[in-house]
Formats: sequence, C-alpha cells, structure tokens
Amino acid sequence: VGTLSVQGPWNLKEGSAQLDIAMEGLDRRVLNLAGNRMDLNFHSTVINSTNHLVLSQFGKQAEISGVIRSKPFQLSYGRVSMPALGMLQADYQARIDLQANRLVVERLQLIAHQNERKLMEGGIEKPMVLAWGKEETQAPDSTFKMEFTDINATEWQPWLGRFVREGRADLNVDVISRKAGRQLDFTLTGSGDRLKVPLL
Repeated sequence: VGTLSVQGPWNLKEGSAQLDIAMEGLDRRVLNLAGNRMDLNFHSTVINSTNHLVLSQFGKQAEISGVIRSKPFQLSYGRVSMPALGMLQADYQARIDLQANRLVVERLQLIAHQNERKLMEGGIEKPMVLAWGKEETQAPDSTFKMEFTDINATEWQPWLGRFVREGRADLNVDVISRKAGRQLDFTLTGSGDRLKVPLL
C-alpha cells in the first residue's frame, strides 16, 4: 500500500511549520481511491516522493520543493490505456502567496523513460509567475519547453485520436507564459517518419 511520513517542527501560535514529507511505495490500491472517481486506473504504478514544505501565516504562504518519481507509471482512462512508462519523474520548487494571489514556480523539470530510453524531457528555463487576482501583476515572460523523442504513433494512437495512426515522430512543445499567466502562447514543432494521417 505504501507509507507516508511527516516530520518537522510546528508552531501553532504563529501558524508556521517546516516539514519533511516522504511517500514510499504508494501503489494502485491508494492511488485508485481518488482515481476511480475520475475513471482513472493506475495499474502497476508505484510512487515515491520526498518533499520539504514551509508554511507561514497559518498556511496563507507556503514553499515546497521536492522530487516525485513513479517507477513504473501506467495509467488508463476508462477503456483507453496509456503505454506503460518505465519511469516518470518531476523535480520542482514553488512558493504560493494566497494573500497576493500569486504562485511562483522556481523550478520544474520533467523526464520520462519508455523501454529503457528517454521519451520525454522538459522544464522551465526561468521562474514562472502565475497570478489570479484582479490587479495586474508585473512578471517577466517564462517558457516551459517539452521535448518528445521517437514517439510510436501506433502505441499512442488511442490518445492521438484520429489525427495520426502509424509512424514515428519527434515533437517539441513550447508554452510561453506572459502577463503572469494571463496569456499563454503555444508552439508545436516536430518531424515524422512514415506517418499515416487520415484525410477524413
């Protein structure tokens, strides 16, 4: 089933805490408790994670950093299954200020392996600011880049729908956050080999 441990000092008077949170061996029996409501099944997925969480002002401000890794990772939505990944990992650092209505993602790196090779790798090049308040927040643009290598369209066809049926492809996806996340621009580039694309 897995284990969850939380260690660190609390100050209830000041509403602050510095916690080390670890999850080890969380499998489908735990993940599906939440996933079943959305028709998700995590199959052979096993998740391990280490995090450091700093809370202040009774949770109105928080900072978190950590790594979450699933080895393997397998997910299905209803009757549609995603090809199993040998490893999926996220490395992150972020801080949120609920009073200022702002989230700052300091670090975000993603990587996935399939059949002992790198399938996906990406992350942000510099901190990304996301704001949702009424007042406009000044923040520099930030880009999230994702690179997919040698995607087998046949394996991923249920998720690609009717757009691609066969072949292999390399894809690059850029998401540019402007105006503190109020404007998002997407760019998709790539190359393919023996792709079969239905015209109708």
